[in-house]
Amino acid sequence: MGLFKQMKDSMGNRPTQDMMAAGMTMPSMGDRDRVMAQGNEYKRLMQVGLTGSALIASAADSGDRAAGNMVASLDMQVTPEGGDAYPVSMSYIIAGTDLGPYAPGSSYPVRIDPEDRQNVTFG
Repeated sequence: MGLFKQMKDSMGNRPTQDMMAAGMTMPSMGDRDRVMAQGNEYKRLMQVGLTGSALIASAADSGDRAAGNMVASLDMQVTPEGGDAYPVSMSYIIAGTDLGPYAPGSSYPVRIDPEDRQNVTFG
């Protein structure tokens, strides 16, 4: 996943003082935990999730950051395989700050949590 590589690269091998002098900040433990939680949920849903697709209705920068990455607010129409579409609104950590791939009208395969249909991940 690009998000984890970017987080690792941002941490680098330089001492903290060199990073601060270069204008970089170390990700906080909270950032690390948020990124790891999203990654773990992705892995879980790839194993147990129902297949479907999502059509992006809107995407916006929430103003929040996690390890230097944007937390996007996404509104989507999710359609489970063989089912009817329903709305989902969620926050999602994206690598970097480019919302271009999440432009309204974009469609992606998703995995849907069988216990909570509002919980989806891309994949």
